[in-house]
Amino acid sequence: MSEKTLVTVLIGTFFFAVVTMKIGAHMMGTAIQFTLIIMAALIAGLMIWGDLKINLNRVFLYIAFIVAGGIANILSGPASQLPSFLFVFVIYFFYIFNVSISPESYVKYLSYFQKGALVAAFCVFLDWVLQIAGIGMPNLDHIIPENLIMFNYVYVQPLEWGAKYMKPNGIFFLEASYISQFMAFGLIIEFCFFRRLLWMGAFGSALLLTFGGTGMLCVILCAPVMLFYFRAKLIPIILIVTPVAAVVALQAGLLQNIEMRSDELNEKGSSGNMRFTQQLLVVEGMFEGTTHRALVGYGSGVMLRQLHTMYTPVAKVAYEYGLIVYVIFYIFFIYCIFGSGVPFIISWMMLMQYLFLNGSFLVPINNFYIMMLCSLISVRGRPRWTTFGNVLDLARGRAEPVGLSGGQPAIVDVRARLERG
Repeated sequence: MSEKTLVTVLIGTFFFAVVTMKIGAHMMGTAIQFTLIIMAALIAGLMIWGDLKINLNRVFLYIAFIVAGGIANILSGPASQLPSFLFVFVIYFFYIFNVSISPESYVKYLSYFQKGALVAAFCVFLDWVLQIAGIGMPNLDHIIPENLIMFNYVYVQPLEWGAKYMKPNGIFFLEASYISQFMAFGLIIEFCFFRRLLWMGAFGSALLLTFGGTGMLCVILCAPVMLFYFRAKLIPIILIVTPVAAVVALQAGLLQNIEMRSDELNEKGSSGNMRFTQQLLVVEGMFEGTTHRALVGYGSGVMLRQLHTMYTPVAKVAYEYGLIVYVIFYIFFIYCIFGSGVPFIISWMMLMQYLFLNGSFLVPINNFYIMMLCSLISVRGRPRWTTFGNVLDLARGRAEPVGLSGGQPAIVDVRARLERG
């Protein structure tokens, strides 16, 4: 297919997965997210159309990871669960593929993503407007059949115990943490590439109004990398937006909420403690135990039963598969997301959301984000993304050259291709 059609197919599939992320088929004691079927359908379609490529380096690393994981499961004992390992086999199989597009097409792809993210921000505002009006947030749980709803997620959650208002979930998202994360994506991409004041204000406001720590944590962890995309003309914007955001956060009670959530890290039995502190303590205890457990772990699927909470990939892979598989997996995973030529900030952003959003290791939508923003897409030419000027102008063919250390324009070749059509 043409590159324009390919970009349309990719972004259409992306948002179809986003609006259906609450749908899942209940089987084998869990809910298999509909996103997994969408992933498989996309790969099959791209293969039929002839646009799909297989990355041999990824294949070798994937085989090493799966073989090592299988051996670790056998050696870990009878507690290991085969369905959990089969999910690993299927989900990470999709990482060996990629499609090639030009830098211009990737810019256009990001611009489409921003439009979809803006719609999601509108859903956050709508959730609040309807609550304040006394109508209540739209609730998909009243529409989707019970046997098709993804469980283990808090779709409707009060701001705090006994609060009058609920955290907005963006209507289609699994819970507030997911829409919070999605707003972080929009804000980071807008800041680094398009730099439109109103759009940054919309994403930033929606992020604050989600009252979700996940998105804020993602922005904080990405901030050091975002500095490399900083331009002087952003200074007035930051000077205007920062005090406004501070006032809004203070009036909405967000700062108190952040303080309360940070205190949870040391409060045994609290959400923050179970999601982060307790998991790391369990892994630490494993490595202080026998050499056998440190090397091969306790078996796939056992961590959820022992901790009774969702898990971060940092803890899960180490605890269930041991140190050897842990090292092989992260070599494979990092190579997939940083080796495709997309802007570094995109890969870094995906890594942060993956590592610190619980359940990422076996949640299809989390991996789908990574596929659709970096691992599946290979950008030809691997341009110097941090030296691009206004990327929106670049997409329109009106970008001004940005000087490099050698005095040569950074985007002359890209602009020349645009002029040639």
